[in-house]
Amino acid sequence: MENEELISLALSGRWNEEQKELFRQRLETDEAFRAEWEEAQNVRMAITIMEEEGLRKELQGIEDQYGQSNRGMFKWIWLGFLVLVVVLFLYTFLQSDTSASDEPEDIYATYFEPYPNALAPASRGDEGTNGLDSILMLYDNSQYVASENGFKELWSADSLLEYRFYYAMSLLNQDKTSAALNELSNMETMDFKFGGQVLWYSALLYCKMEDYNRAGGKLHELSAMETTYKAKESEEILEWISGQNNAE
Repeated sequence: MENEELISLALSGRWNEEQKELFRQRLETDEAFRAEWEEAQNVRMAITIMEEEGLRKELQGIEDQYGQSNRGMFKWIWLGFLVLVVVLFLYTFLQSDTSASDEPEDIYATYFEPYPNALAPASRGDEGTNGLDSILMLYDNSQYVASENGFKELWSADSLLEYRFYYAMSLLNQDKTSAALNELSNMETMDFKFGGQVLWYSALLYCKMEDYNRAGGKLHELSAMETTYKAKESEEILEWISGQNNAE
């Protein structure tokens, strides 16, 4: 099954147990697939934000104004608008991939973005026994106080590092710098699929705290891993840190 088809099934929630297992396997072992899934989540989030801001309602009003006879034309207008939203999102994403500025807070703001939900979603109506789907939904909707509590309970009950990682991300997304860094530091020596992400976000937090030696150390560790995750961004920040050291 192609990656695109599997991701589409995951987003819709209409899949069987065999497809769910295939999704989990690729998410665990295929870095390219994981990147495609994260990008799909980002695009879905952009469209969700658009809907939450009332744009869909406004467009519906226009459709009602034109009436039934023009619904075919409106369908194409709506489709074009969705394409425009996606293009603007991708443009914003690419624009964020710029070189660092001269201030620690600016470096953090330039490179930081909330880590998307990369855990396998369950089928609609299949909540499971630990409430993971509900907690992931809270995280997806930026309700980080609630997701912090949820992932903390999951981590305490199951001791899965993936839950602890998203607990740390929930803290980080609330600017709870010290608490988030403490959780990330405790996971740095653990071998699990978010090891590179742990080093990346630790480095960003050290930059925010102006501890460039530790930030550089984490980025060097990340570069030494067999992964392309944030490779370009790590190189840019390391170059900036080198410039700061030379200036001193």
